Amino acid sequence: MKFYNGLFSITKKYVEELQNKMNLFSESTKTKKGLFISFITTYGLKEKEYSKQFVQNSLKLDDLFL
Repeated sequence: MKFYNGLFSITKKYVEELQNKMNLFSESTKTKKGLFISFITTYGLKEKEYSKQFVQNSLKLDDLFL
């Protein structure tokens, strides 16, 4: 879990880190199920090339507390 004071931007390097974590999780749990990346952010997710391709769900805190 991380805190970022503003819109969170996903970079190519961060996508690679997340893919490595997903691969490690799949190998260690031996799951055959699909994995989905979701972000819960304070201020939202900056829409960029990587966020559109890699993130399936994005929620802001306002979505949870309205």
